Amino acid sequence: MRGVRAQVVCAANTCRSAMTAVVLRDLIDRSPVGERAEITSAGLLVMQPDLPADPHAVAALAKVGLDGSAHRTTQFEVDDADDYDLVLFVEDRHVGLFESARPPRAVRDKVRLLRSFDPVAVALGTLDLDDPYGHGQAAYDRCLKDIRAAAPRVVVELERIASE
Repeated sequence: MRGVRAQVVCAANTCRSAMTAVVLRDLIDRSPVGERAEITSAGLLVMQPDLPADPHAVAALAKVGLDGSAHRTTQFEVDDADDYDLVLFVEDRHVGLFESARPPRAVRDKVRLLRSFDPVAVALGTLDLDDPYGHGQAAYDRCLKDIRAAAPRVVVELERIASE
């Protein structure tokens, strides 16, 4: 089994992608891929690099026993996407922005929407992960619930990639 690299991308890298990376890391640590997996997150529009996760995101994670305090914002770089086995975007419009940079086909084939791994979201056609920013703690808690619904199948996909 080889190592795998995944990156989660949202707008500012303070909420959705930050929480997703923490959830995935927790699950992957208990999977056969374990330490051979690298999970990172980044934002398309990071205003200032190296900021911590939004306090509401950290609080939502803490409610389920996860620690998001080590997160620091990172700018997504289109040229780095080829370095990953899987690039997970949280909104379809983010995929559109990425594709507007005209990355090679091999790189575009690595791109998926996070919620495409949640069969309920797929059935309902709700593949965009709502942005909780500015909507209070309950919105962050709902966002984390949606992330956790998709995350186990993301880990299965990373295990599949690692076994290729």
